[in-house]
Amino acid sequence: MSGGSEQGDIDFSIDLDDISIAKEDIDSLDMSGELGDVSVTPLSKAPELKRRNHPNRVRVPRLYIDLREEAEIQTMRVVSNRPDVEVLCIPSRHIFANVGWIRARAKAFDICLLCRSGSRSSAVKAFYFADDDTIQSIEGGIYREVDDFKLVIGDGSYGMAQYMQLMFAGILGVIFFLMYAKFNATDISVVVLLFISLILYQVFSRTCLLSRFIPMVRLAGY
Repeated sequence: MSGGSEQGDIDFSIDLDDISIAKEDIDSLDMSGELGDVSVTPLSKAPELKRRNHPNRVRVPRLYIDLREEAEIQTMRVVSNRPDVEVLCIPSRHIFANVGWIRARAKAFDICLLCRSGSRSSAVKAFYFADDDTIQSIEGGIYREVDDFKLVIGDGSYGMAQYMQLMFAGILGVIFFLMYAKFNATDISVVVLLFISLILYQVFSRTCLLSRFIPMVRLAGY
């Protein structure tokens, strides 16, 4: 102390290494309540997206699987905001064929299922991945405020499903025209058999002839 005290200077320094607080003690503290108009909530109770860490503390990359249909994506796209975040489009109707692939990717990625409102992602999570905590459903869907991605307005063009519907409408239209023009039954039968043959060929060859005529749009972020 100053002033030439006979007792000498007093050391008020504290070694922070000697102070330890157990995690259980912190979690047991009741931090909820209100301070004026400000509401306080413990961080442990706040909703958050879980992210794993490797032993070397490197953050595990995150993969968002967009479950929306192609037409929805053409209207509003989800684009990654971070280098360790990827966004992939797998419509919910195709998840059944990709369950094994998704589970394998969950070993290296934190998987987040994403849709417009969160209902489809919750259903997919409950039906296919209920036992896997590394695969999450994002409540609130694409409109949840998350730093990992941003929304980009698309051009609103058709998706594959809409082109398929137009194709079937065209087939029925041709058959209806032949009937209306009073073609004989033999000619109509030939046309119908031709359409059936094309469809069966695609089924057994696992190809899609329609995709050769559809204008493919490159989607940024996928």
